[in-house]
Amino acid sequence: SDGGDSYLAEPELINLGSNDDCFSGSIAMDQDGTVHVVSGAGGSTGSWGDKDVYWNYRNMTIGLWMEIPWVAVSETATGTPYPSLIFDSQNVGHLVYDAAGTNSQREVFYRTLTGTEWSDPTGFPSDTDGGSTFMPGISIDKNDNLYLAYIDAHQSGTDLTNNAGDIFTGTNASGEWAVINFTGT
Repeated sequence: SDGGDSYLAEPELINLGSNDDCFSGSIAMDQDGTVHVVSGAGGSTGSWGDKDVYWNYRNMTIGLWMEIPWVAVSETATGTPYPSLIFDSQNVGHLVYDAAGTNSQREVFYRTLTGTEWSDPTGFPSDTDGGSTFMPGISIDKNDNLYLAYIDAHQSGTDLTNNAGDIFTGTNASGEWAVINFTGT
């Protein structure tokens, strides 16, 4: 917005209020030009098991962040270090993250942001008993169709080493999510 004058500005620390540990931030701009940041953060250890997703936005007209501490938008102590956020043309934000699901396994969750209100989360569990879904990514096309991809690990827990599984992709182009395995194992 300033013609590039701030492109090489010094970086600004923005994880204040979400405790010491931060993982994998995601930045997205809405249709009004407001910058939103989500981050997996919080807890007191260096592991991902005690992190939540935190959200903050910056009013670009005054250059200030919404509030500190940030707003937690995942369930308490679920371990959510890798969120991803995107906005559609209707100014609705779409958030995906992985967190503790059923039976201590991990699960991909999806929520929407309208204004400052978050929807309830929708889960994308593993298609295998004892499996986990991980590390989602989200994209959007010019018609506001959403596309989601994630790993479905068919074995246990959070360790992907020597872990059989699939990569899934899906779209809500029909109004409901349709999940497709596009890689095999």
